[in-house]
Amino acid sequence: SRRSSARSSRATCVATADFDGDGKVVACLATLEPLEAKDGLGQTVTGKAPIAVAAVRAHLPRLARARSAVLLFGEAGTGKASVARAIHGLSRSHGPFEERSGCELTAEGLRGFLASGSGGTLYLGDLHALDREAQDALWEWLTRHAGRRRLILGTDRDLAERAAAGLLRADLLARLALNTLRLPP
Repeated sequence: SRRSSARSSRATCVATADFDGDGKVVACLATLEPLEAKDGLGQTVTGKAPIAVAAVRAHLPRLARARSAVLLFGEAGTGKASVARAIHGLSRSHGPFEERSGCELTAEGLRGFLASGSGGTLYLGDLHALDREAQDALWEWLTRHAGRRRLILGTDRDLAERAAAGLLRADLLARLALNTLRLPP
């Protein structure tokens, strides 16, 4: 059995191969192991699928630089809030990280959440749970105040399906689709 590895700035590929008596490969296993990031992302963004986790981690710096809202899509338990915190950390934001659930916010509560403080990052989980009035408040904030604070939204639902059913504003979905990241299960 022989083991070899190749290293890039993002990951290490480790391959192990078993050979028969003639030197032919009879078994081979290759894995991609994300490198531990200097900013501690290895503790924040983890998973059982190293290649998928490396792909997610590769997108985080771009999303941290984005001036528009970021949408995180993933099944329940995939770490959307942890990824939002990682984006906040990479953004070098001077303000706090604040988190709320769309399940608990009315339109008035959402307006207050969006207007609170200055700078920092706002993470709104369960975007799909916002009623129409709260969606209107979110749309208004996105069109008038985007850029003042970072906004990251999370959901585990198919938003295109919800928009087609009239449960989500189609224009809101189009606006949020600019910076979307799908998290692996």
